[in-house]
Amino acid sequence: MTLTAVQSITDDDDGAVDITGFRAVLTSTTGSIGASSDPLDLTVSELSATATAGTVDIAETDALVITGVTATAASIKAAGAISQTGAITATTPAVAATAAGSVTLANVANNVTTLTGSTTSGTFTYVDANGFSVGAAGISAGSAGAGTGDISLTATTVNLFIAGSLTALADRITLAAPAGTITQTAGTITANILE
Repeated sequence: MTLTAVQSITDDDDGAVDITGFRAVLTSTTGSIGASSDPLDLTVSELSATATAGTVDIAETDALVITGVTATAASIKAAGAISQTGAITATTPAVAATAAGSVTLANVANNVTTLTGSTTSGTFTYVDANGFSVGAAGISAGSAGAGTGDISLTATTVNLFIAGSLTALADRITLAAPAGTITQTAGTITANILE
């Protein structure tokens, strides 16, 4: 399904799923898609969302493949795993990815300013084309048991700033900034292995 609006695409706040189908391609040329107080409820396999002048706030009822997201900020929540085939670009201030399965956002063209997120079961992986900050809300993966959730964060060409907690409990946290530095300014890092 393809939906293009000059203004915002909003949820009708009835608690029901707004869009159902295999693929949703949503574009708002001057507004937002969903809202932080009332995200757009979806049951789709693939999502492309563009709101160059606004935000994207999505709540998916199961697993989600992101084929591309462009917005000033994006909040993507799913009751299953989140993965991607296209880049996420959010100029300010954050991309929040929350899932009940693994979050795998490893597209080398991703470009966000601030990242937060969590997964209750599975790994949390993010790669950025440049540098980024972990926001105050932090990133968490898995549960207290070993093998339930690693965190891997890569700032490909610039710096990685940690301004919130990273929690992988009994698992591994991998931080990489091959062309820059890694600086922790706030929060705690909790893991069995840090590399």
